[in-house]
Amino acid sequence: MKKYNLRLIFFLTMLGLLGLSGCAGSESAASQSPPLTAEPNAPNAMPPAIMVNDILYRISENPEGRNLNIEVDKADYLGMVTSSIPLSEMPTENGQSNCVQAGTPYIEHGNGIGLFMAENWVLFKPEPQDE
Repeated sequence: MKKYNLRLIFFLTMLGLLGLSGCAGSESAASQSPPLTAEPNAPNAMPPAIMVNDILYRISENPEGRNLNIEVDKADYLGMVTSSIPLSEMPTENGQSNCVQAGTPYIEHGNGIGLFMAENWVLFKPEPQDE
């Protein structure tokens, strides 16, 4: 009986250690992902953008002012992204984004759009309009 208990304790300990090492590995992989920038480095990549009410909004170029430290109620959502396109393309239809999946919420924020990305609200500014 004592031998059985030692094996069980050993097995549970090893299982716990494997679980902890697996969690640590996923955190380090997430922390190594490159930050989202206004001008992506990948070939043919376009800046992260969303189109809302026939206006193209691009991610704010100011990294310090990009993350909105706000809490938003679902009732304040302006809408949800309706379609996702590759980062190599720019949105051409309302509700379309090249940086998040369909179903991602967005809000109006000042003269820009707040888009929920990576557990944060991120500011997108309107692209200058051609006159």
